[in-house]
This record gives sequence, structure tokens and C-alpha cells, in this order.
Amino acid sequence: MDDQGQIVDVYASFVSEYGYYDFYQLEEGHYILKAELSPNSSEYNQYIPTYYGDVPNWTNATVINLQANTWNADVNMIPIGFAGSGEGLISGTVEKYAKGVIGNVEILLMDQNYNVLDATYSGDDGTFAFANIAFGSYIVVAEITGLQATAAEVTLTEDNPVNNQINFMVDNESITLGLQELPQAISSVGEVFPNPTNNNARIDFVLNQALRVHYEIYDVTGNLISVSSPATFMGQNSLEFNMQSLETGMYFIKIYFGDSYSLTKRITKL
Repeated sequence: MDDQGQIVDVYASFVSEYGYYDFYQLEEGHYILKAELSPNSSEYNQYIPTYYGDVPNWTNATVINLQANTWNADVNMIPIGFAGSGEGLISGTVEKYAKGVIGNVEILLMDQNYNVLDATYSGDDGTFAFANIAFGSYIVVAEITGLQATAAEVTLTEDNPVNNQINFMVDNESITLGLQELPQAISSVGEVFPNPTNNNARIDFVLNQALRVHYEIYDVTGNLISVSSPATFMGQNSLEFNMQSLETGMYFIKIYFGDSYSLTKRITKL
């Protein structure tokens, strides 16, 4: 991560035949480490890309605060589980707002306890699929390092064996589901301003009716920093974020509008 908490892809290394890797001449700083097998590996389809901390998601990764040589940053690759055999199908697409489809995006299929059952990548046409899986309840996540992701919850049954409507939308801050059209109760939602900031920031929005609104602020490791439920009214509203006491870095603000709609904004504290 850079000085502003932004996640920047700066290094890559190949693992030796004995499982060792190294990065030379790194500057002091904070790093997130990700290991993944090459498609040429004989075990490519047996393990998923895994972050240091032995987790599948970057938000749960253990951040390395590098101040001196570190020799024990081991990564234990997570084996792919088993979704069972059946007639179920989960499929969808990955798109970037106003840019079209995105290929080579990692898609995770998990059970209700967030255990990884399978993994795949979107194709050149942006599509992905988990075919011939058992009926049941699943969680589907698109994983891109540095972007906060909204998970899709899917239940397959005999009466509803197929869900082919999952549409992950990617922007510069997050991965959301569908077109994220605003519900009728919300007229508009602005952007966080100023961003970056060294003290306070805000976001403006307009409600078409009275609605309960609250927000949560998370750091890049997924730790909950603060929660607030300010009073809101029909018409013009603003949420004020006091960032003065927070350390320099990147944060995510998840805003809930009522019980059925939420969105995530990214903010950088200088």
C-alpha cells in the first residue's frame, strides 16, 4: 500500500520448486501478499489464490508492516472444496461501468459459512459459470484486490435450479451487483468530498421520502472503525465524516438506506 493507503500492484515473484519465494530491496511500508498458482501447475485446479493470513479475500488479509527483513511470511494455499454434484447452475457477467465486460476476474463460490467451494475466472466475454452443482444456498463474490465487493446470495432448488442473472459491476472503488439503480425513495447520491481529506468529509443525497440511514466506516483490513445513525429527512441531506483521529490510509464507508439498499464509497485520509 502507498502512503495514502491505496493498494498498488508493485511486485511479482516466482516460487521455487521447493515452495520458497523472496522480494529483494523492498522499501519499508505496508504490504498485502497474494499467492496464486500458474495455469501450468499440475495443482492449478486444486487451490485458490490465497492472501497472507491464509484467507481468500484481500479485505481479510494480514497486512505486513515491513520494517526489517521478514523470513516467515508463509502462505498456506486454500484448497478448493466441493459444491456437490447436481443439476444446479450459477452464472453471470462482470462489467466495468461505461467500459464493457471484464475478463480474468476471480469469482469465488462459497457456502453460507464462507468456506470456498469452487473458484473460476471470467472469460474474455466477461461471463462466468458454476455448472452441475448441488441444490442449496451459496455466496458468490468477485475478488479484485483493493475493491470492496458486494456478495451475491443465491439459493438453488428443484423449482429454481438456475440463477444466470448475477451481474457484477466494477468501478474505481467497489464491486456491486446489477446496475445499482436507486430505489424510488432516493433521488440522488453524490460522491465523498473532499477526497482525499486530512480532516472532515461529507456526502450529499436527496431523499424522496423519510428513510432511516446509517453508515459504517471500515479500514482496508475490514476492521469496523465507527458506526453512526444521523437524523435524515425528506429532501436534501448530508452525512458528515470526521476523519481527524484516523491514521493515514484508505477507508471504506458503507451507507445503508433503509433495510434494502446500501452502497460503498472509498475515502483516503491524508
